[in-house]
Amino acid sequence: MRDALMVRSVTRVNEALLSGKAVKFVGTATAGTDHVDQAWLQQAGIGFSAAPGCNAIAVVEYVFSSLLMLAERDGFALRDRTVGIVGVGNVGGRLQKRLEALGSKRCSAIRRAPIAETKAISAPSMRWFRKLMSSPSIPHCIKKGHIKPCIWRMSR
Repeated sequence: MRDALMVRSVTRVNEALLSGKAVKFVGTATAGTDHVDQAWLQQAGIGFSAAPGCNAIAVVEYVFSSLLMLAERDGFALRDRTVGIVGVGNVGGRLQKRLEALGSKRCSAIRRAPIAETKAISAPSMRWFRKLMSSPSIPHCIKKGHIKPCIWRMSR
C-alpha cells in the first residue's frame, strides 16, 4: 500500500476531502469516528481503521486520581463509597476494576448492552441512579440517549 491518510478528530474525512485522490487507507488516531464518513469510504473502496480505547488508560488514571484527590480534600475513604459508572466500555470497565482493586464496597455499573448480556442491577443501585439523575445539581447530561459532557461531583 502506498497512499494512506492518518488523521485526528479535527480533520473531516469525506468525499470533499478525498475525491480524486489516490488514498487507499484512512486511519484515525482517535477512539471516536464522527469525523469520518465511513459509508463513503466503503463505497469508494478505501480501507479504514480507528483506535478505540487508545486513551482509555490515561482517562482512567485521570478520573481515578481526581476521585482520590476529592476523597482527600473532603476527608473520606474512597473505598467506603459507592461509585456509579455509566457505561462499562474501554474506560468504564478499567475504572471499575481499579476501584474494586482499591476495595470499594460497591461499584455500580450500568452497562450499555443488550438485555441478555446485562447483569442484573440491584434495586438499591437503581434507586441511587434515579436519585442521582433527578438531582438539580447534575447538569442535563443525558439527551437523546447520549451522555453529554458535564461535571459530576461525588457527594458525601
